[in-house]
Amino acid sequence: MRKILLLSLFLPVFAIAQECNFDSNQAEMTRCAISEYGKARDMLERNVGRVEYCLGVNLVQSHEAWKLEEKSRCSRELALGGSIATQLFYACLLEGTNHKIRDIRNKAPTCFK
Repeated sequence: MRKILLLSLFLPVFAIAQECNFDSNQAEMTRCAISEYGKARDMLERNVGRVEYCLGVNLVQSHEAWKLEEKSRCSRELALGGSIATQLFYACLLEGTNHKIRDIRNKAPTCFK
């Protein structure tokens, strides 16, 4: 029992280090969707910070409002239930986040040269 508990403490670190394989089981695909969303979210935060610095504007309120709207929109996927619901939720967040990154880069291209 102690070995299983100890192994479970290191499992999340091991799982993050693996490459995403979307041809795998549902749990793996969900983990990958969460991981990919996390990467996109970090990229979005860096892009927002870059635009704020470049243009001398404060986007905190509008960015926080967008995040709440996006989570609310994607929460409809969770309402469907089932084993795929969480994967669909994060896939929705990933799609919206990638769209927002493109939108920011298109609206402030001088900040990304």
